[in-house]
Amino acid sequence: MTQQAKKRNQTLWRDLILLVMWMAFIWLHSLVKGNNSLQESNFFVNLLSPHLSLIGIDDSHTQSFIVRKTAHYLEYLVLGILACRATRPHRGLSIAALIVIVAATPIIDESIQLLTPGREGRIFDVLLDMSGALTGVIIFAIVHACVVAYRKRHPKAPPRTPKHFAQK
Repeated sequence: MTQQAKKRNQTLWRDLILLVMWMAFIWLHSLVKGNNSLQESNFFVNLLSPHLSLIGIDDSHTQSFIVRKTAHYLEYLVLGILACRATRPHRGLSIAALIVIVAATPIIDESIQLLTPGREGRIFDVLLDMSGALTGVIIFAIVHACVVAYRKRHPKAPPRTPKHFAQK
C-alpha cells in the first residue's frame, strides 16, 4: 500500500469514527430523562434570555422553544457535514449512504425519545433535524466546490528538495 493510500485510509477511518461518535452523542442525549433535559435547556435559555429579549422575544416558553429547536438544528447541521466527509464519492461510498445516514439518524433519535421518560418524539423534530442535516450537506458541498476550484487555479508548487536549496 502506498503512503498516499495509507493516508487516505487513515482519513476515512477518522471521518467514520467522528461520524459514529456524533451519532452516538445525538442518540445518547435522547436518553436523557425529560426533567434533566429541561434543566439543561434552561441553562442555555437563561444564558441567552437577555439577547433574545433584545430582539423582542420575552416569553420564557418561546425562548425555550427557540433554544431547543436551534440546538436540534445545529447538532444535525454538524451531522450533515460529518456525513459528507465520511461518504465522499472517491471513498467508494454512495450518495445513497449519505441519504440513509441523514434520514435514519433523526428517525432513530425521535424513536429513542418516545421510549425515554418525560420525552416526546415528534415528526416536526424529525423534519427540523433533516433540514439541519441538509444545510450541513449544502455547506459542505459549497466549501468543497470552492476548495476544488481554488486548487485547480492554484496548483501546488513543486516540493522544495535539499538539492533545490543547494543550487541557490
